[in-house]
Amino acid sequence: MLRKYVHGEIHRWDDFLDTALFACRIRKHRTTQMSPFFMVYGQDPKLPGDPLRPLITADEPQDDPQAHVSSRLPTLRSLRDARAQAITRMQKDREKDKAQWDLLTKKQVYSVGDFVLLRHENKFGLEYNWRGPYKIVERNLDTDIYKLHSMNGEAYKSWVHTDRLRPIHINKADGNPDTWYDPTATRARWRQLTDAANTIASVLVEGDQDFREGYCRRRSCDHVT
Repeated sequence: MLRKYVHGEIHRWDDFLDTALFACRIRKHRTTQMSPFFMVYGQDPKLPGDPLRPLITADEPQDDPQAHVSSRLPTLRSLRDARAQAITRMQKDREKDKAQWDLLTKKQVYSVGDFVLLRHENKFGLEYNWRGPYKIVERNLDTDIYKLHSMNGEAYKSWVHTDRLRPIHINKADGNPDTWYDPTATRARWRQLTDAANTIASVLVEGDQDFREGYCRRRSCDHVT
């Protein structure tokens, strides 16, 4: 969901966190068929545009507190039943997903010279799930591990198991492709852009302050004159 808000600016994900959390909390989930808000409070949330009951002012007669408690009991019982149903749905959905995964998952075997993507396992924020591409230069089929080289010929630091690789199809006649995504280079570039933006902002603030001070001095001189 955050990826849809950032529009490619993956390092600004925290600017949209409140909006994404609000959307997640009020929407019905596919598995439970209920929103997280309903699972906590036992009622649907009030959204902007929904009709609301008028506020009760202090001069209006108040109902019996015990009556309020009694009126909430059916809601609490309904909430308890809804949570039990949600747990049952999640268990069934988990079993269904596992069966589907076991059916579709097959061991992937690569050849020397194939191009692959490597799973990005130490992501920051909304960084992409895959890095590379890499070229397979050596393999050990006894343990399903491979040795990789980047597109500039740099060897990856360790052998990589097939579970961490994803095949990609590249026309080898075109030569080695450029690197699509390198998290180290991307982070360095983002830091450069952030530092440049902060420098420009500081210069603008200092310039604005100097302008205000100069303006005030001129006004003071004009007043004396």
